[in-house]
Amino acid sequence: MVPLLERTAAHGLPVDLLGVHVKDSLHAQSICEMIKKHMFHVRSLSFQVDGSLPRQRNEVVSTLETPAPMLRHFAFVLEDHLKHGALPFRKKVFGGNAPLLEQLELREDAWMYLWAFVAFQSIRSIRISNVVMRPRDPAWFSLLEFMSITDLELSTAGVESTSQDKIQLPRTLKHLRVRFHFPEELNILDMKHISTIPTVRLAPFLGMLLQADVAPFIPHDLQWQPQALTAILGNGDISFRLREGNDQQRRRTRVLLRVFLRVETEARSLWDLTFGRVASVTLYVCGDLVQEWPKLYHPGACTSVQHLTIATTAWREDRLAVEFTLIRTAFPHLRTLTLQATSFSLPLIIHTDALPEAIPYLSYTAPKLEELCLRGIIVRPACAPLYTVADNVRLEEERYDIVPDLWEEDSD
Repeated sequence: MVPLLERTAAHGLPVDLLGVHVKDSLHAQSICEMIKKHMFHVRSLSFQVDGSLPRQRNEVVSTLETPAPMLRHFAFVLEDHLKHGALPFRKKVFGGNAPLLEQLELREDAWMYLWAFVAFQSIRSIRISNVVMRPRDPAWFSLLEFMSITDLELSTAGVESTSQDKIQLPRTLKHLRVRFHFPEELNILDMKHISTIPTVRLAPFLGMLLQADVAPFIPHDLQWQPQALTAILGNGDISFRLREGNDQQRRRTRVLLRVFLRVETEARSLWDLTFGRVASVTLYVCGDLVQEWPKLYHPGACTSVQHLTIATTAWREDRLAVEFTLIRTAFPHLRTLTLQATSFSLPLIIHTDALPEAIPYLSYTAPKLEELCLRGIIVRPACAPLYTVADNVRLEEERYDIVPDLWEEDSD
């Protein structure tokens, strides 16, 4: 590693130092000296320190006070440092010289030093873990001083607050992610402001979100017009993403996106705010559609849904009639329907002698579907009977490999 650092340093090439861990006094000095020597051309630094070792503290501080003119991403993990008090900073972090710093991650106890990075107004993205949701904590006031921040991810410490005050977040935020231990921790956030943040994601560390946890984060005003819902159903819970507007609308108007992971399927009062409002639904079923759907479905048709895609690992030819009944009951006004199989299951082969029983259940209020698409589903010997329910029938070989990562991805 050292020869490589020397060669890149000689040419002024940027380097990424990831996974640097100071965990014992024996190696602390050599590791810190190596970082300080090459800090001038470090582009990304992940620095983990066991703060319970008192002898290394001055070395760590000296490293953090070294100028970092090329640094763009800094992740600092500090564990058990309170046993020996706060880090003894004597100068500014990075000597006040880190003009390119855009991404900051503070994990474990390191979030207490958020104040030390306020000088770097180039920071746009901040991730903080183990943060205490107490409005009077100085870290929340420091956070408001980052004038360029657009992305914030919080992982809470699981400590409840009895304060009646609300945590204020920067008005420049465009993306907010919150992982939490207890729903009560969410009550401390200023919901009036959060309702204006374009993208908000919520996920519990354990258990499931309840209807009461989710509803406050979904706008209820008339301006909120969600157009598309992507959901992952299975294992007793549902994760979903609500997206506002089509492509043209997203380019010229306010766009809101809401993501919730592991919501209990019994939260049926959310139906009108989710399935009941969108025009397009993409549903990934991790299991048997016939078994999972009744756990979620709220009686009453989704008359607004016109485009439906269902992808599942368990399409069964002998259950098509039942599955089509579920679809017909819930979504009576469909214009397009796509059924998709997974690439890690055996191909589904539908024989024409099985279709006469199933097809009547695709009778909708409209005479026909505009389009029926079967992906990774084989029809033998011919698909002619399908034209009785759709003007256009498409057979595609494409099958899906994995479900989307709703936490990271904004679209499928």
